[in-house]
Amino acid sequence: LPTALPTALPTALPTRGQTLEPTPGPTSVPELFGLEKLECVDATDEFTVIDPPTSTSCGTIHLLGRREKEKICAVLGETIVKNSDRSKKLVQEICPQACKNIKCTCADRITTFLSDFVDPNQNGKKIETCESLYELRDWKNRNTVCKSSTKSPPYRKIKKICPTACGFRQECFCRDRTEPISKFFSTDIMQKPRYCKDLYDYSDDDKLILCDEKKEPIFSRSCPVICSNSYCREEFSFDSKDTLSFDNGQTISSCFLISQGSTEFKESLCCKKQEDKFCVKGSVLCPKACKGFNCEYLRS
Repeated sequence: LPTALPTALPTALPTRGQTLEPTPGPTSVPELFGLEKLECVDATDEFTVIDPPTSTSCGTIHLLGRREKEKICAVLGETIVKNSDRSKKLVQEICPQACKNIKCTCADRITTFLSDFVDPNQNGKKIETCESLYELRDWKNRNTVCKSSTKSPPYRKIKKICPTACGFRQECFCRDRTEPISKFFSTDIMQKPRYCKDLYDYSDDDKLILCDEKKEPIFSRSCPVICSNSYCREEFSFDSKDTLSFDNGQTISSCFLISQGSTEFKESLCCKKQEDKFCVKGSVLCPKACKGFNCEYLRS
């Protein structure tokens, strides 16, 4: 079973009923439009917070204050699945809406929309998906699109539909993509889907190209952390709110849990191990939680 260091939680959590299997509800609520594939629906049944052992629900967590909610969402909870096995995961994975899980709040919606803007650098190509925003090499053009509203449903600001592609919210911009990247502009870069972690496979010269927004806008904006983007590294240093996985999923943790850990636990996740999805050491994702450890910033 996945393990992580438990920590103290708010003790004033109401309890109700028996712990049951969490069952996802419908995805028709406006906040989940275009996020159907991301498991952004709160469990409807109760579950157990591991330490202290407490039965609670996503509805209860939704009513907590900001600080209490941040703590409980960043620790381990336990659900019971049909085969009676117990499944441990961060509470924010059980209650992604109540916890405002960053994988959902920062996700670009999978949808199409109409806008008045066309890309002058791509033969007047229309901007009608979040993905197409990544192709804009001129940040002024991108900001113009993001500040405008769609001309078709859903009728809202494009920056609300594409929070990561627009990059107005720092916590969304400074977060590497875990999905494959399929389009490159440089003819000498291999034309096949690549992940941010694949940056390690390229030569130093190719790394400079891939991390240059003017040459490879999609890859560089999709991978600001592994590309050592100066803004994310120096000007906006913050602890990731993502669920973290180490040891091929055997250790599930968070920056909050790391901050509460022993020196040995911190050193292991901060300096010695790479996170499974993002493929960087814990100190890169949790600079505040790992403060005091002299870990090499990125390259292993």
